[in-house]
Amino acid sequence: MKSCYLINTPFAILVLDDDGNPFSKFEYEHFPDSYVKVESGKESKEVKLLIDFLKEQGFEKISTNDPFLQTLLLENGIKCVLEPGSKPARTVRKNLAGYLRKVGLKVERLDEGIIEASIALTRHNISESFSDKSNYVIQLVNYLEIIEKSLNNLAMGLRACYSLHFPELDDLLEEHQQYMKGVLGVGIRRNVKLKRLAEYGIDRKKAERILKVARSSVGGDFEPHHLEPLIHLAEAWLKLNEATLSLEKTIIKIMKEIAPNLCSIINPLVAAKLLAEAGGLNKLATMPSSTIQVLGAQKALFAHLRGKGPPPKHGIIFQVKEIRTSPKRLRGKVARMFASKIAIAARVDYFGGEYIGDKLKMEIEKRLAELKGVSGV
Repeated sequence: MKSCYLINTPFAILVLDDDGNPFSKFEYEHFPDSYVKVESGKESKEVKLLIDFLKEQGFEKISTNDPFLQTLLLENGIKCVLEPGSKPARTVRKNLAGYLRKVGLKVERLDEGIIEASIALTRHNISESFSDKSNYVIQLVNYLEIIEKSLNNLAMGLRACYSLHFPELDDLLEEHQQYMKGVLGVGIRRNVKLKRLAEYGIDRKKAERILKVARSSVGGDFEPHHLEPLIHLAEAWLKLNEATLSLEKTIIKIMKEIAPNLCSIINPLVAAKLLAEAGGLNKLATMPSSTIQVLGAQKALFAHLRGKGPPPKHGIIFQVKEIRTSPKRLRGKVARMFASKIAIAARVDYFGGEYIGDKLKMEIEKRLAELKGVSGV
């Protein structure tokens, strides 16, 4: 059988015969850039020449030690087997200088050259990592979580302070955003006006209630300069909250770009949280559905493993509307089904498959109908 073994080195791609002897080479014209290009899965001038050579020779079996080189050959219709730990690879690794000399390559300061190529490849990989939108989403999600916690703490603190002046407002406006607008609309309790409350988006019925309660409030009387800092903080809170909404829109937009299938079956923000918890789209794509199902529920899982609680049925995916609104007895089954579809969608998105979001959505709807039909919901 006519076969060959391809060894990718920082200086050239070596072609070895059945006995492990080098008989051809494809020297990298631009060191170390050409090597880095191949190790990044991109076709270089040398790889194109190698492909033409292999097609002319008609080898029955082609093997290599490099997964990126293998991928490039497969993409060009050349069958290639990955054998990184084979004898030729080990032999060349032990005596690289000798093999390079055999094919007519004189590499001065070999060790320094290998180090230079390694540094160049590492720099490239780091740069690619920083450019990866998946990593950007992870940082945005983490930052969003910090801001949301800060907004909640700031709101609770402001409520505590302003309640000394108008304690009844705390019950009238339970949602933080509405409360901040209420603080701006009321200001000094004795000066509250319906028109000013309307300017801050408080509906008339609620505004009339605030006006009535303000007149009989048990809160303390304060002068405008006493409450001025709270007014400014309420304004700042609303601006920060608006910025948070803008951040969410950015996350959603990026997620739809990098994971269209995943975003078609679950809310993009929930998808982003799953991606962040997994450590990236690449890791989410390689996770079994059982792991995806409990992502974010590590504390409950470890407690179960220590015999201190039941196993968790779901983690972050509980935020998926269909799971959250399902009857309690069905949530485990619905969560398992969604985890399975999420795993499929993530793999298709990461490995560059075609869009199958609509198909997955139909399968989910069908399965949900079956579960509800069986349970009599």
